[in-house]
Amino acid sequence: MDSLKSQSPEKTVYKSVGNLLLEVSDRNELYEELSQSKLNIENHLKLLIEKEDSLREKYEELVVAFESQ
Repeated sequence: MDSLKSQSPEKTVYKSVGNLLLEVSDRNELYEELSQSKLNIENHLKLLIEKEDSLREKYEELVVAFESQ
């Protein structure tokens, strides 16, 4: 995204859509799409980390319960 903002406006920017590369006419729209995608990925990562932590905690509880038998 930094590269997109720092690139000269005279240079053509392309966007990958499936197997095609399409020329982008509105850089601001592309930047907003990329920003939204990044936000979605960060939110998904946060949820995955929370799930991982929860699973690790349950695993540790089960190990302790199993070993105490």
